[in-house]
Amino acid sequence: PKATVLLFTGIFAVERCNCFNRIFDRRIFARQAKQPTKSEYSLDALSLQAHKETKPTFSFEDSNGSSRGLVSSLTSIVNFLSGDKAEPNDFGLDDQPTSLDNLKERIGKDYTKKNYLWTGDIDLACFDRDCEFTDPTISFVGRDKFVSNVKNLKVLVDALTNPGDCRSDLLSIDATEHYVQTRWNMVGKLTGLPWQPTIDVIGRTKFWFRQSRDNDDGYQVYLYDECWEMPASKALLQLVTPSKSNGTD
Repeated sequence: PKATVLLFTGIFAVERCNCFNRIFDRRIFARQAKQPTKSEYSLDALSLQAHKETKPTFSFEDSNGSSRGLVSSLTSIVNFLSGDKAEPNDFGLDDQPTSLDNLKERIGKDYTKKNYLWTGDIDLACFDRDCEFTDPTISFVGRDKFVSNVKNLKVLVDALTNPGDCRSDLLSIDATEHYVQTRWNMVGKLTGLPWQPTIDVIGRTKFWFRQSRDNDDGYQVYLYDECWEMPASKALLQLVTPSKSNGTD
C-alpha cells in the first residue's frame, strides 16, 4: 500500500510539471546542437564519437530541477519506507577484470544476461567502491549506496512487472583507452498499473575506468555516466501514458 501511494504521488507530480518541462527541454535541444569533444579521446574512438553525435543526448546536468528533484525525493522515500539498508558484501569483489577486453565483456553481460536496466544486477567487482553513478534524474557516490537503492526499488519494480515483459537490449558496445560505452534500449510494460504504461527509452552509458586501487592487475569503473536520447521529463511521462493496446480493449 505504501509503495502504491508513493507511485501515484510521483506520477501526478510528473504530470503537474509537464508544461514547465516542455519549455525547458526546447532550450536543451538548442544547446545540444553544440557538444564539445573531449581532448583525451583516442583515435580509435573516432567512429564511436561520430556515432554519438547522430542524436542529441540528455544528461544529469541537462535535466530540469523538477525531474531531478522528483526522482531523488521518491528514491529517498522508498529507502525510508523500506527501513533496512543493504549490508556491504565483499564476496566476489576480488574477481576484478584484468584487461580492457574482460571489462568490456563483463559489462556487456550485465545487459544480455542479467537484464540489469530492470533488475539492477550488475557485476559489482567491475566497480570501484567510491564509484559515482549518474543518470539524467539522479546522481550519487558509492557502490554500497547503489546496492541499497536497487534492493529497495526492486520490490516495487517486481510488483509492477511480469518476467519476460521487460528487456535490456544492448544495441552496441565499444571501448577506448579511457571508457567503455554502451548504447541500449530499455523496453517493458508496467502491467501492475491499470493503464499498463509502456517504457521505451534509448540511452548510452560511459563506464570510465582506471587501474584498481586494490589490485595492480585489475581495472574498475570509477564513473558510471548515463544519458538518454530523450529529455528526462519525456521519459518520466511514459509512466502516465496508457498503453495503446490497453486503450483499445
